Order: sequence, then structure tokens, then C-alpha cells
Amino acid sequence: PAAAQAPTFAMASAFEPEDDGAPREPEIIVTLLDGSHVTITCPRGKHTLSDEMRDNVAKFLNIPQEHYKLFAMWVVSESLQIQMKSHHEPLMVMKKWPELLQTYSFADPYAEVPVLYFRKDVMVHQGIERRINEPNVVKLFFDEMSFNVLYSLYPVDVEIAAFLAGIHLQLARGARARKEDVMEVEHCLIPEHLRKTVKEKFWTKLVMEEREKLT
Repeated sequence: PAAAQAPTFAMASAFEPEDDGAPREPEIIVTLLDGSHVTITCPRGKHTLSDEMRDNVAKFLNIPQEHYKLFAMWVVSESLQIQMKSHHEPLMVMKKWPELLQTYSFADPYAEVPVLYFRKDVMVHQGIERRINEPNVVKLFFDEMSFNVLYSLYPVDVEIAAFLAGIHLQLARGARARKEDVMEVEHCLIPEHLRKTVKEKFWTKLVMEEREKLT
């Protein structure tokens, strides 16, 4: 089976005005780390503040208001990731993305397209994370950890990576899981930093064993 591909990024899309010509708040697409998307309105158009967008996404995802501050808007492409501060205007940042790429990366400034993400605030302490038991928040934290392990942003050892993959295999296939499923379920694939040292057969055995421990 093919190895996992690096995440593909696409520009957030603005929707057309109403057919009757009446003005309305523009809408944008925000990406989540499980690969799904959320459509939100921008009350100030291109000048909508980061925290306004964050709150709209969090409300859509049924996150309790007291937990909104655990998350932030991010503008991301393959070579650069920037967390938006409260006063930032993400759509204006995306417009200036070629300039930012030229300043802060070695990438071709016109070769990458930024995407708007809803992700955990990088300043959230692990101690705070451990105290959270609200299911919708825990799900988002889990998705972010899974993404970071798979793409080696969290370069964990093989045992921890296999344990996490076993959880994903159980969620995706349950008791019907087969060896062939390991290399077909995205978050069960071998993380990028382990591919040179961990063989597929050994990895599959580890993941299947971890899944069986969960039943």
C-alpha cells in the first residue's frame, strides 16, 4: 500500500452573494485536523478578527464557551504555520502569504496556498489539557495529537505510535479488524520519522496487538 502523503492544502473559499443581490456576511471554509471542514460567516468580511472566527467555529462544534480560549485560528501551508493572535485578521494574513513565505521560509512564495485551520492554542499547558473532560474538546485534542504523530510533528517512539494506531484501528474497524486494514486506515500508517527503521510487517503486528488489548 502507498505510504501516507503529506497533507494537501487548499485555499479557503468565499461563497457567491445571494441570487437576489442582497448583501450578506461572507462565508469561509475552515479545516479541522480530522480532515473535515466547517463553514462559518465572517461578520466583518476580510477584516473579521481571529477570535471572532474561532468563536464561530467553536460554537458550531458545540464547544462550551469557557473552553473557546483553548483553541485558535491558524494559517498554514506546507512550509509555514502561523497561529493567529486575537487582533489578527486571518483573511488579510492569507492575502499577504507570499510575502510571509518569502520572509520566513525558503519556499517559492507563489507555490503554496494557505489554508485556515481551527487548532489548539500552542500556549495551552499539558496540565490544563489533562483536566479537560468535555467530550467535544477531548475529541479535538485527540485529532490534533494523532495528526502530529502521523506527520512526525510529535516524534514519539514506536511503542507509543503503535498504541495510538491501535486505538484508531479499533475505532475504524472494531473487532473485524484485519492485518490488511493497518495500512489502509490513515492514522494506522507508520509515522514519517519511523519509516526508515520500522518494517511494515513488524508495525502491523504491533498495531494489531495494541488493538486487541482494547477489547
